[in-house]
Amino acid sequence: MELAKDIILLLVGLTVFMVGMDMMSSGMKKVAGKGLRGLFKKIGNNRLAGYGIGVSVTAIIQSSSATSVMVIGFLNAGIMTLLQGICIMLGAYVGTSATGLIVSLSTLSGGSGSFKLSAFLIGFAFIGLVMTFFKKPLVKNLGTLLSGLGLLFFGLETMSGVFDGGSQVYSFFVDLFSNVSFPLLLVLIGAVFTAIVQSSSATSGIVIMLVAKEALTLTSGIYLVIGATVGACVITVIASLSGNVNSKRMSISCMIARIVMALLFTSLIWSVVELTGGAGNSDSFLLGLFNNQSGLALAVCNVAYNVVVTLIALPLAGIIAKLGEIIVKDTSSLKKDRAVQFIDDNMLREPAIAKMQAKKEIMGMMDLAFANIQRGYVRITTQDKTNDALIVETEERIDNINEKITPFLIKLTGVLDGDESRRVGSWFHVINDVERIGDHANNFYDMSLEMEENELKFSDKAIQEFKQMFDVIEEMMSIVPEIFDAKDTSRLHNLHMLEEKTDRLKKELSTAHYDRMKDGLCKVVLSPYYTSLLTYLERVADHLVNIGYSIVDPTGADSEEE
Repeated sequence: MELAKDIILLLVGLTVFMVGMDMMSSGMKKVAGKGLRGLFKKIGNNRLAGYGIGVSVTAIIQSSSATSVMVIGFLNAGIMTLLQGICIMLGAYVGTSATGLIVSLSTLSGGSGSFKLSAFLIGFAFIGLVMTFFKKPLVKNLGTLLSGLGLLFFGLETMSGVFDGGSQVYSFFVDLFSNVSFPLLLVLIGAVFTAIVQSSSATSGIVIMLVAKEALTLTSGIYLVIGATVGACVITVIASLSGNVNSKRMSISCMIARIVMALLFTSLIWSVVELTGGAGNSDSFLLGLFNNQSGLALAVCNVAYNVVVTLIALPLAGIIAKLGEIIVKDTSSLKKDRAVQFIDDNMLREPAIAKMQAKKEIMGMMDLAFANIQRGYVRITTQDKTNDALIVETEERIDNINEKITPFLIKLTGVLDGDESRRVGSWFHVINDVERIGDHANNFYDMSLEMEENELKFSDKAIQEFKQMFDVIEEMMSIVPEIFDAKDTSRLHNLHMLEEKTDRLKKELSTAHYDRMKDGLCKVVLSPYYTSLLTYLERVADHLVNIGYSIVDPTGADSEEE
């Protein structure tokens, strides 16, 4: 019965610890998120700058996986090079080790063991809770951060109680690690456990606590946290699977570099331990340096290891990048582009990045639809068959993107707050309008095939009239992406006036067409095609104005006063 109770407490403590760490990371990202993303955008080819930013950003948000998601997002967007991404991730490996230093505070005590700093730090949970009731976003976010920090230490304290000497759980871990002492096996255990819980910080925290409770030797703890650094790379690889070729190259090459470094340093530490007479002597030496604070000793060793291996790897970042290019081939030229290029569900862990990528995907969808409407127009007015296959293929791509991006936006609105959620909600109308523009390109193509089958062609006069209307639409297509991307309300009036011009032209051209028919100057059989094409062009203009006005109205309604 006592064993079951201890196991439950251990699991509860681990859960609270993970929740606290997530809350702390979430609060910090909201407090400093825009500034951190701004740092990423300013990175040049300076390796030390990228490395330093990786260290500082990850140390602040306490999550290397969050940093990796942001880096993958920028790689997918094409605004960061592979070399820059690798340098940032090397820094992130150092930044995430700061969590171990925070966790080690829970193990600090005075000579008698009567004083524990964590007992006071747990109080942050209540202070943070009170702060979350304030309306000011900054105070609320700081409250979330403090609550997370308090819960983190509460989780550690809960687990720590289970490992008090004499408990069956404590005895289990002592027996386990007395039998499992082979360095490479310990590294493997650390890597596998980290890959399962998807947090190297969680692994380091638990190992630090086990070492502090003397359920695990300090040397064995070092091997386990080295393994955790490898396991953390698995998380990045998973996040990159749906990304572009550079994000895959970055994650794979970094993982290989980490594995090589882990094996080299494990062998080195293993040799030093054997030369000094065994783990007992090496542990005694390290504990002497840290006044017998074993948790702090392991946390510092973890930081030191990450600093040393990443500084060794930094000058080799170019070689690491080349390795990634060799392993992950760019096959985009060998196969058709997949439905979406910039989004995948892994990005939802970083809503700001996910929003940026979703917007880029919509912009790409616009480019496809606008290019296809031009092809369709050329096809029906000239009956040039050159782009027939491309028109059909592009229409399929637009439909596929629409199918993929819709559920992504649904999930994204669920993780965004207030105005941001409403803004993304308006994009549902945007992608619908873009998709309908793509449909009209296909309508042009189908109507052209029908006319061709019936041996019908528009007269030069009719084509000149259509061109008047299409010139206006092309002007609208040139400014709509700029309005949508930059939220430029100053150009909405111009867009509105152009749309009204298409309405007037439709009426004028329709009237002129019927006058020609009465005078016998136009074939009656062409009339349905003429009026249909005018109608389609007017509807394209309507969809364009809806996209433009989406920046001020979620439905994209044209709110310009008449």
